[in-house]
Amino acid sequence: MEVQLQELIDKIKDNGVKAANSEKSRIIAEAEKKAKDIIHAAENKAKEIEKKAHEEAALNEARSREALQLAARDLILNISTKITNLFNEILIKESSKSFDQQTVSTLVSKALKSMGSDGTYEIALNESDAKAFGEALKVELSNLAKSGITIKPTRNIDAGFRLIEKDSAISYEFTNQVIAENLAAYVNPKLAEDIKKAAGLS
Repeated sequence: MEVQLQELIDKIKDNGVKAANSEKSRIIAEAEKKAKDIIHAAENKAKEIEKKAHEEAALNEARSREALQLAARDLILNISTKITNLFNEILIKESSKSFDQQTVSTLVSKALKSMGSDGTYEIALNESDAKAFGEALKVELSNLAKSGITIKPTRNIDAGFRLIEKDSAISYEFTNQVIAENLAAYVNPKLAEDIKKAAGLS
């Protein structure tokens, strides 16, 4: 009887140990699986964060590069405009130096010959030139206009002259402003293009 009881006790103990070992193995396996899942999820999250960081860095770099390119373009265009404006000022200033009495007389004489001697003409000069050589010019050119020539001082002309045939309102304008504008229309686009090429913008 004692032997049977001992066998029963041993059997219960053995079954309990086996059950405990089985439960322990199950818990360990489950814990290991959860640990692997956590590690895998953490690795995926880390990769996702790293990828996003790279994408944001690349995007920020592209935006910065684009902003720099736009700033450089705006700077070049600004400089181009300033150079063009300065060039126009120089053209006007240098054109002004060309209009002395002899030049004005020669140009008016040629214009009068092309317009005919029967008209009544008005020569508009700036106030300084009108005072300096207006009357002399009128006398010098009087034989080219039978109906006479009138000298008109004006503040609207910086240098040069405007010749008007009063009856027909036909006029020729030879002012530094007009000459500079005509030259600038030809030169400025090329000047601006050269500046852009030098800056690598075209």
